[in-house]
Amino acid sequence: MDSCGGCSFVFWCSTGDCVIVVGEKADATDIVEASRLAAVIGELSSREKKIPVIEEVSVVYEDVPAGTCIVVTPLELPTLWYFDDFGVYGNGNERFELWETHEEIQLYIEDIPEFDPLVGLYRGNGYLDFSTIYRIDNVRSPPYIAVDSYTESGKGKHITGLHYQERVNYLIVDPYFVYYGYLPEISLFGELYTVVYIDTSVLITGEPYLDYVYVYKDQSFRAGEYTITLKDVDVDYNKAYLRVDGAGVREEFWMVLDPLHGFSPNVQQVGADEVISIDYNNDGIIDHFEKVLVGESELDVWGHSLFSFSRLNYGITDLIIDGIKIFIGEDIGIYLGVYWMEDVIIWGETTCCDPFVKFPQAYDFQIRPDVMTVRASQDAYVDQSVPLTNFGGLPFLSVRSFLNTNTRSFVKFDLPGLPLKALVSKATLRLTPLNPPPPRTYEVSRVNNSWGESTITWASQPGATLTGTQVTNVMEWDVTTDVQAFYSGAPNYGWRISDQSENSVVPFEILFGSRESFTRPQLIIEYTFDCNYLFETIPHVQNWINTFYDDVNNDGILDSVYEIDISLCEPIKTLCSPLFFEGPNYYYFVDFWNTSFEDGVDFRVYQTERVGSYTVEEVTISVWELIKLDIEVTEEDAQYNWILIGGMHVNVWVRKLVDLYMMPDDGSPVDWFVREAGYKMYSDPFGLGNRILVVAGKTARDTQKAIRMLIEDIRPL
Repeated sequence: MDSCGGCSFVFWCSTGDCVIVVGEKADATDIVEASRLAAVIGELSSREKKIPVIEEVSVVYEDVPAGTCIVVTPLELPTLWYFDDFGVYGNGNERFELWETHEEIQLYIEDIPEFDPLVGLYRGNGYLDFSTIYRIDNVRSPPYIAVDSYTESGKGKHITGLHYQERVNYLIVDPYFVYYGYLPEISLFGELYTVVYIDTSVLITGEPYLDYVYVYKDQSFRAGEYTITLKDVDVDYNKAYLRVDGAGVREEFWMVLDPLHGFSPNVQQVGADEVISIDYNNDGIIDHFEKVLVGESELDVWGHSLFSFSRLNYGITDLIIDGIKIFIGEDIGIYLGVYWMEDVIIWGETTCCDPFVKFPQAYDFQIRPDVMTVRASQDAYVDQSVPLTNFGGLPFLSVRSFLNTNTRSFVKFDLPGLPLKALVSKATLRLTPLNPPPPRTYEVSRVNNSWGESTITWASQPGATLTGTQVTNVMEWDVTTDVQAFYSGAPNYGWRISDQSENSVVPFEILFGSRESFTRPQLIIEYTFDCNYLFETIPHVQNWINTFYDDVNNDGILDSVYEIDISLCEPIKTLCSPLFFEGPNYYYFVDFWNTSFEDGVDFRVYQTERVGSYTVEEVTISVWELIKLDIEVTEEDAQYNWILIGGMHVNVWVRKLVDLYMMPDDGSPVDWFVREAGYKMYSDPFGLGNRILVVAGKTARDTQKAIRMLIEDIRPL
């Protein structure tokens, strides 16, 4: 079905702008049902109707040269959304700041070179080539906690002795942020969503909830799509037998009621404090078991993961139950902590082969920054004590500080190609220590001249210019400026790693894995397509909950920041003529009235907003004025939009749609009605300038069902 995309179509009919076309060969009941449809449309025409008053909000750009990237933010176009929030992720001053989460429109004004066979060169034609990105910028994740659950391999059994345990890990939004509603948001085409997780490949939105509830035996608690039922209680062993029912889930299990585990009051005391040492299987070897109390060996936290992230070793969870305690009154019950999510949407990236937006053009959906990890192409170290010896090809690199026996390491990477218009936003050099790092500061310096892995020595080493020191205690260095320079044409000779204070009186040496080892040096490159990312740095300023805007959970590590790009798949090319461009889902518009680069192109970007409404009384239309037979309809009727009743065997115009292989606007097969009764929209399929709504099914009965479906959908209008 069309999910009532045809409802707006029917509004045109109510003003006399459409005809209902019934096949001459149609079943008599089809004609009756079509008459009912006409009557409903006629009723619409006699209702009071509120007409919205729409205003355009626009920004004008003139004399724009080729090779320009225009960024339109809420500063330029106030109808664009931004998240000022409550002073946690934004500063709450009711004014837009570039670093806050926001919508923006990026426009690429270009003159794309094409090969000219007359001169044998690539060159532009002097006229506009245009591309655009609709972006949600500076998207944040809320803070998380990891909930660790200890469970039996034979989960669900009532165990009163000691057994081997497994640990299951879950990731939930920090309960503090859930309780107070401190959650980041995004707006996508005017719809608000709460962000619960985002990384470079997936976005998860939904509404997280947290509640502490008392549940009596044989009673249930509803948590979103899930129902939790207490089936039994074992007072002696402090356990409860629960059942969880939900979409694709039905599970029963015994749960230990333990306030020290899970996310209940003493958060993250995960139960590894006490260990039993016992020869469990009498093999002469002492076995070790967590949890000293007999009977506490089953599940203490139950959760349902949306999916797991192997790099996190945790599952993003839409339901988690934390057993806390038993209570005994008139009836026996239990006290539970329950975390759940509602309205969950998992947004995966899409390509232009399967576009995220299809109308009026195709757009993909990508989450930035993109990340590439590159392995070293050359590495070696040099030793001051043996200045003519080469140390390339070994499985380790050395950096040492000691009187006249210092060592330094050199690494070089062949940079990968980046997509067109990509911008390096961050680059990190990472080395893996092979021994515990001494309390030293290590410098990374950009090498100034060429060197070879098999030839470099202390005596022949090239000079280097300091880039920076390692990030905290991790053996990583920020080399963003260097990598940006390499991509801009500066020679790439790699980096030198050395001790900041050489010639110490006490020897300090650290060894790193080389490219010949399993722990190779890595260069991690993050890139984006954001023209103005340099101006959007989140400030390290205290927010309203006494953490920081760029470190919301105050753990000393800057929060990751992402952008969602909905990008036009193919650039629009022009030649002389003006261009009126409709953005994705008609969310914004760009009107070019000059597309020549002789003086620069001129255009305006605008959105529409509703500023009010007025009410009109619509004129009643006679039912029979709306109905025609298919053989009576000609191209002269193209001044109207058509509602075609029946499939290809009873309606000649539907037959023409199938013969011409015309697909409906949603991309369904041409004979979609053979598979499922319903209605679908076609935008000007015959090139007559009108729109067509086909209401059909495989049989006459199916067609009648489709008509009734449309009637039911438009009655509330």
